[in-house]
Amino acid sequence: MIEAVTQDRWQRAQTAEAGYHDDAANYHRATRTVFAYLGMDIDFRRKSIAEVGCGPYPSVLSCSYSLAVLYEPLPFKTLQDAAKDGQVIWYQQAFEDVPHPPKTDELWLFNCLQHVRDPELLISKAKKSAKIVRFFEPIDFGTSEPHPHTFSIDDFTRWFGEAKRYKGGTAEGFHTADCAYGTWMKK
Repeated sequence: MIEAVTQDRWQRAQTAEAGYHDDAANYHRATRTVFAYLGMDIDFRRKSIAEVGCGPYPSVLSCSYSLAVLYEPLPFKTLQDAAKDGQVIWYQQAFEDVPHPPKTDELWLFNCLQHVRDPELLISKAKKSAKIVRFFEPIDFGTSEPHPHTFSIDDFTRWFGEAKRYKGGTAEGFHTADCAYGTWMKK
């Protein structure tokens, strides 16, 4: 079981993380790579998609969708602008703090879990609020100021039944850390 961190520790992590988000091209390249590993297309026109910890350039905004629900506590202008569209809802708070997240067809966890306050609670809520949970998350990566948690492939297998391993550095210009990835479907 992964322990939750205090509100103060989480806030320090958010402050440290805020300085790492200035390269839109890198985000879009990473989205294409994640989608390829997960076998995803970009056509979600008939689906509602939630994305947790999306940063300033959510992956879902690279797709077609019927509704995008974004959970990002940091105040990025790109999210403010996106939320002006009637098809995007932005919660400027941690997913764990939303009392009743809207039900969606899918929920995406892409490189966000090491930043959250309570991974166990987040995973539990994610599986209740979505029919499908897709994940691509660093593993065996040490903690630091912006990353208060570290995970193993076993954590993802415990949460989702199975997980594949991406070997860090395999895809050029992409994650140098090993990652767990996969898709969980509600039965």
